[in-house]
This record gives sequence, structure tokens and C-alpha cells, in this order.
Amino acid sequence: MTHVPSLEERLAARALAVAAQPPEAALATAARHVADTVAVGIAGSTAPAVAAVLAVHGAPPQGGAARLFGTDAAAAPDTAALVNGMAGHFHDFDDDDPLVAVGHPSVAVVAAALAVPVGDGPATGPATDPAAGPALLGAYLAGVETVFRLGQLVNPGHYNAGWHATATLGLFGAAVAAAARMALPPEATAQALCLAAAHASGLKASFGSDAKPLQVGRAAQAGYLCAAYARAGLSGGEGALFGRTGFLAVHCGGDRPRPAGEAVDAFGEPFGLLSPGFSIKRHPCCSSSHTAIDALLDLRGAHGFGPEDVEEIAVAVGPDVLGILMHDRPRTGLEAKFSLRHPLAVAAARGRLSLADFTDGAVARTAAEGLADRVRVSVDATLPRHPTGVTHASRVSVRLRGGAAFERMLTTPVGGAGHPLGDDELRAKFMDCTVPVIGAGRTERAF
Repeated sequence: MTHVPSLEERLAARALAVAAQPPEAALATAARHVADTVAVGIAGSTAPAVAAVLAVHGAPPQGGAARLFGTDAAAAPDTAALVNGMAGHFHDFDDDDPLVAVGHPSVAVVAAALAVPVGDGPATGPATDPAAGPALLGAYLAGVETVFRLGQLVNPGHYNAGWHATATLGLFGAAVAAAARMALPPEATAQALCLAAAHASGLKASFGSDAKPLQVGRAAQAGYLCAAYARAGLSGGEGALFGRTGFLAVHCGGDRPRPAGEAVDAFGEPFGLLSPGFSIKRHPCCSSSHTAIDALLDLRGAHGFGPEDVEEIAVAVGPDVLGILMHDRPRTGLEAKFSLRHPLAVAAARGRLSLADFTDGAVARTAAEGLADRVRVSVDATLPRHPTGVTHASRVSVRLRGGAAFERMLTTPVGGAGHPLGDDELRAKFMDCTVPVIGAGRTERAF
């Protein structure tokens, strides 16, 4: 009897074909996103919470198989995926797709792909091996496209119901990337996807806490392990991803924006990384605040006002944004990343945002300065919104003490597809993230 491939097997076959022969047109963009993910992972590697998780999982063994970001140490592959995934998401500075996946597509995929030990598949040699780069980028493209295609099938209902898509969808991308690096066949990769369906978790309720980056690290770890389990012969259950009681049915309540087979068959046509594209972040906080921040920075640059001149900053956002930027009066650096008042006050006062602006001390200082009290937030349901994503547009009005008023509306943040970071800007971000951890000399070589 002729075997009819399941939809999970069709997805696996399409993804592995991309990994084996990544399109030349996507490689340069993929390399930028991998570099950006590693940079923010190095920045996050020094966080006490990341060190605490590593300590719980045991000290790195001598001769561990997978490198830990920002260190000369290595760890068991699944531990490295966990710790590097958490570090990469800790500062909420990793790339973002608010239009379809409604999350951060790269972090779990990169952490899982880099965790596969050298020699655990074809073309996985050291950095000096000319085949190593394309193999990594191929696995990366297959993984993030999996995240993108699943996002088309579950959002916006999945995200709006309270699921943290960076973790829930990132797990499947991580499993595909690890399977590609392990050279699994389509049948085993499909089982890795089905195994992943039983592990997918992550909640928006965790935003502003250590649990948010931790659940992303867990997604990277589970993705790596599901590929390893599938290689060992474990099965994940027929239809666990696309079936009647599988992940999609459970996580989007059956209200799918498009047929699953259509999304699978359109894999890579075009790649979500290229169209609509993923944002490389300019600011180390939730991207739901970025168009407001960028609009305010544009107004500040054009009109030259300082914090002492500002009477009021009024910002209008979409109805879904306040459920994401849930910490109106943040008390900690992590909460401030999911706030509008704090980053807008910092932007108005200092003209830029950096990692140093999202510490507990910086939040206390900004609150004491009082500028955050002059930020007024409202909801405008007419702002543009992608069918499967969240509202990304913001309208910002600034009224000065002398009576002058200025307004700016943005639909795309700096770093998004309509306004990508230039190579010099990407390099500057890479340096800002990595020099304090590994030093200028090693940073230059790494970039």
C-alpha cells in the first residue's frame, strides 16, 4: 500500500529541503539575524537569573559539547540550548515578527541549532569549516520559516488567548533546526514535530518576570530534545500537530485564518524572513512600544525639546497593546520592558534607550524624575493592524509648556522591514551588547 505522507511529514520534508539547499537570496539576511541573536544572547548571559538556571542544571562538565554564550565554558547540549535561549531573550532585545508569528522567531531556533554537537550531522564542523556557515543558516531558515507558517495558522487567536508565541511556536522551529543539524530524515523530523506538540507552553502572564525568558529557553531545550528523542526512535502521536485534537486545534480553537495544507505547501514562497520580514530591534524592550518610542524620538530630534519643556506626551495605541504592555507603573527593570510610560520618559529625557535604562535602579530614577507622570495613554481601535498580528502603529502627540504641539504617527518601527537597520547600526548594536561581556578585541572578531 502506498504511503500517503501526513501533513506533519510534508512540513518536515519542505523544511529539510530548505535546510539542505538554503536559497542564496536569503543567506545574507539570515546571517544578520543569527549575528543579532548571538549578540543579545551574550548580553543576557551575565544576568543573575540566567546564572541561577545554569546552577540548577549543574556546573558545565569538562569538555561539554556546546558553548555557552559569553563564556569559554561548554555544557551538555540540552542545557546549552536552555541557557542560551534564556540569555538570548532575557533583555527582550532579540528580533521580532509582530505581523504573523507575533513573537520572536530567531532565539529558540538559534539556541537549539547551535546546541547540536560538532560532528552530530553533516557539515557541522568548526567555524573554519567553509561548510559550517551555510549548514547553520540552512537550519536557521528552516526553523524560522516553520515558526512563521505555524503563526499563520494560529494567530491572532493564539496570542490573544494569552499564549506566549515566542515559546509555543519557537519550540517547533527549534525542533526543525535541531533535526536538520542532526540530519534526520523527514519521517523522524515529523515525529520531532509531533513530540514538540506535547511540550509547547508559555504564557503572556509571565511578561515582566524571569519566567518569560525562561520559557523561551525551555522551548529551545525541548526543541533540541524532541529532535534527539525522534532520532532515538520515539514517536509523538499521529496528528499531534495538525490533527483533530492536535496542537493547532487546541491552541486556536479551530478558528484558523487559512487551511493548514495551504500554509505548509507555501513553505518558503516567500520566506517570512524576507516578506514581510522580521524586525531587528533598535530598543531593548517590547516591540509593542517601538513605534511610539521612534515617533517621540523623531519629534525630539526635529524640534529640539528637552524633558523640562514637556507638558504632556499623549500616545494612542491599538486595543491589544495594553494587554502586552501591562506594567503601567513598573517597579523593576523587567517590568519596565513591558511599559509605555518608562521607555517614553527615557526617550524624551535622553534621546535614546540602552540596556542600562532597564535596571531596577534606572526605573526608580526615572519614576522620581516625574516625566513618566506626564505620559497619557489611550486606545484607538482605528490604527492599522495586520490580520494575523497585533497593532504595531502608534500616534504620539507632544505638548510643550509654551503651548507648542507636535504629532507623529508611525506604522513600522526602526529596524522593521520598512526601515531596516543599516550595517553600521547592526554593528553598533552588536558592539553595545558584547563588548562589556567579552571585550572589544573578541567582539570585533566575532562580528
